[in-house]
Amino acid sequence: MTDSIWTAVCRIGLMVLNALLFTQGLAQAIGSIVATFKAVDIMDTRAMFGATVIGAFEGCIICALATAGFCGAWQNSPKLLTIYRIVLVVLIVIEILLVIWMLVISGNVDGILQHSGDDSKPNKLMDWLQEAFDCCGEKSYSEYGSKIPQSCCRSGVAPKCEPFPLGCVQVVTENLKSVAYTFTFSYTIIIVLQIVALAMVTYLKKAIRQSE
Repeated sequence: MTDSIWTAVCRIGLMVLNALLFTQGLAQAIGSIVATFKAVDIMDTRAMFGATVIGAFEGCIICALATAGFCGAWQNSPKLLTIYRIVLVVLIVIEILLVIWMLVISGNVDGILQHSGDDSKPNKLMDWLQEAFDCCGEKSYSEYGSKIPQSCCRSGVAPKCEPFPLGCVQVVTENLKSVAYTFTFSYTIIIVLQIVALAMVTYLKKAIRQSE
């Protein structure tokens, strides 16, 4: 009797968790696709553009995985549950690596800015950062000398304007660290839920095999 109750709990829990994961995956895919098109327009760094593409791809994988898990639990399908469990383990590992990568990136803004852009668009990323974060230059506006760009101007018209006092490395690092901590917290919750789902699918698969 107890086993049947736990089997029912795992089955319903799996369906609920996978419905939540599907919603999360769909939101991630849509958000990353929008960010990808934005990145094409304003960013020239492969790291940032690649991150949005990876995010969209992962969101689609999560949607497909959640669908397989939901259907597997609904139909008590050992094949679907086996595929679900294998892919879920791989996904958890990838997400842990993404969290580590995000934390590393948040502490390496200087390196990203130094390697941003190409010869045809050398200042596009910096212009966007300066306008978006009210900063000027990597370390300071003094890097531009007398050729301060308009994106650096707090007031007035370049090059004879009042520039933003702080460099972009300092400002972006502070903002990116805040985003990284939020990202890490959110992904930690998701990973914990996925580990719970992994335990449930393992128990449910075992119960189905014993009942055959």
